[in-house]
Amino acid sequence: MGNALSIGGFSWDSERAGEWHGGKVVVNFLAADTGNLKAYAGDIQGVSN
Repeated sequence: MGNALSIGGFSWDSERAGEWHGGKVVVNFLAADTGNLKAYAGDIQGVSN
């Protein structure tokens, strides 16, 4: 069995769109797959300040 890791996301600058001055929406995601659901206990967490 192999492992797979996927990272992606997008951002939307609302000021450039003429909506909200200084606004920006950012969405990121991370997905991990080992093919074995019992291989991991818990979850993946990310923090950004």
